[in-house]
Amino acid sequence: MLTNVRHTNFATESTLDFEAKATRVVTASPDGPVKHTFIPTLLEHPSGHLLLTCRWDAEGGLEGDDTNEQALYFSSDAGDTWTMANHGLPIVTIANGTPHERRSALTHSFLFHDLDGRTWLYYSINQPFTWGADRPNRSTGGEVLINQPLTRGADRPNRSTGGGEIRKIEITFDGETWVTTGDSTVAWGFLQPVADGAGGLARDVRLVIQSGILRLRDGRLLMAVGGRSTVREPEGAFWRLNRCWVLESTDDGTTWSESHFIAGSDSLCCAEPTIVETSVPGELICIMRVQYATGAEMVRSDSYDGGRTWSAPVPTGLPNSGTSGTRPFMVRLRNGMFVLLDCSEHGNVGRTGASLYLADEADLRRNRWSLVKTILVEGAGTYTAPPFTAGGYGWVTELQTGEIVVLTGTFHREEQHINFAKVPLEWLAGTVVEPVAVNDNSADDRPTLRARGATPDGKSLHFSNARGRARATSFGGGDGYPIDVTLGHCIEELPTSSEFHFCRVGTSLGRWPAFSVTARPAVNGNFWLHDNRGWVDTGTAIPLNRWVRLRCIFRSPLQVSVTLDESPLGDGSYLTRTTGRPDSLIIGALEIADDPCSIFLGEVTYATPGPPPAWRSIMTDNTATATDSETL
Repeated sequence: MLTNVRHTNFATESTLDFEAKATRVVTASPDGPVKHTFIPTLLEHPSGHLLLTCRWDAEGGLEGDDTNEQALYFSSDAGDTWTMANHGLPIVTIANGTPHERRSALTHSFLFHDLDGRTWLYYSINQPFTWGADRPNRSTGGEVLINQPLTRGADRPNRSTGGGEIRKIEITFDGETWVTTGDSTVAWGFLQPVADGAGGLARDVRLVIQSGILRLRDGRLLMAVGGRSTVREPEGAFWRLNRCWVLESTDDGTTWSESHFIAGSDSLCCAEPTIVETSVPGELICIMRVQYATGAEMVRSDSYDGGRTWSAPVPTGLPNSGTSGTRPFMVRLRNGMFVLLDCSEHGNVGRTGASLYLADEADLRRNRWSLVKTILVEGAGTYTAPPFTAGGYGWVTELQTGEIVVLTGTFHREEQHINFAKVPLEWLAGTVVEPVAVNDNSADDRPTLRARGATPDGKSLHFSNARGRARATSFGGGDGYPIDVTLGHCIEELPTSSEFHFCRVGTSLGRWPAFSVTARPAVNGNFWLHDNRGWVDTGTAIPLNRWVRLRCIFRSPLQVSVTLDESPLGDGSYLTRTTGRPDSLIIGALEIADDPCSIFLGEVTYATPGPPPAWRSIMTDNTATATDSETL
């Protein structure tokens, strides 16, 4: 008996089920007063204000320009409206202190509230002239560093990237706005020695802050950072951001006295770490982005002594966008669950949507992120108009109300936006199948809800182009077999040449295809199956202009049976392509090229035996689309 059932009937859905309502905090454009903004962070302040920092530039339009500064915005109405602090001026500029002779970029910041009630803004100052010149990097001894990439940007000596010195400055509310108080101080100096991972110290590293400060139960503070080697006068040293550390404070951030090496090397360039503490004393988990085409998945390292030593990095299965990626961000919720924000659409690692993954502690340890929920996505959505074509560097905070706040930076043609979205936990457990997009430069081919005369229940999810797709959230939850997937389709018009997957199931969060039922219109009009033998022609023509019921039952990690309207499709029984547990279900195409079609998806149900996963017992579903107690 299958008791862990998830069901979506699109007749009962609305766009509110698919996408979080976002507030634009700031918009930058070439013709506006702000030319560039990115990398937002958030602090829920004890005063009741929400404080948001972000990169801000009124002159330059790109990351790394020596006019990059830091802005602070605050909201006193739970995020509905925002005001730029410091009387409309940047909160931190190069005038707040630098160890360097030249101007340079202030690229990253975050906020921290200490136990004495003081609020601090931490920020990174890049080492000047480190965008580089087009020639090989050299060591301090003059020899060419073979394992380092060519540097770049000879025509931009005023640009820099990826770290230098970490500073902090106190901010206070003066009754009208937030301002800085006193002078900035050094939290971690330029080229201050850090642990080298082999028992010694590296003395040529410049660091950049990443994901805030984690307060451990034992009172210590850990600050996750990334870094790379450099020289004092680089004349173009663009060396790989390739290693991660945690900095430690035992006096609530007054001083940062130690560094602990996490992971990274030239062969596996780890960057932008995010860390959480579990319920087990001393256990920490760190997830890192992988850069410079040295890996296709994010990696993780674990610590069992409070962050002092770390295990060797291993792949997580989480996609690393475009083999370069964008920063993951992970937090532990008060209910014991873990949320990870990944600005990369899973199943297509070349895109940068913004999705939340959810796991309990047991699943976190075994890399099982069982829920994916889109916060923002490329496409002409109701709340992201104008649509965006890239994004990244998000931030997640759980408010005292229990709501989850997600910040994202997004790009739309020449505009850049900082977005604030606030969602209840139960919303994350709502819609089961949601529309997303593929490599769609126009950002207008995401499937949409649409009525069709022949639709049994009215509204359906309509695919108008092979660049669109839908994906199932929380697919594969539980450990038992069979996994039963049933989908209702009506096909009016197939794409001309692009494949369209009526049911594409994969493992490792979709990275490895296990099985699919697919249209291949460039070959013929039949249903094709992709199993352990490769492509198999079922010989069954795809019916047009009527509703059909496709059912795939994964009876084991190896075997799947398929029926169409309760009759075997082809042989009816097939071998999967991979033995991992299915955890990804995609409906639609994986194409980039424009290829119109007209295909309707009416409903989707997937089920397994046994109880629902732990997170569903914690969060109450607030929609009629996710049924927790059905029995098949």
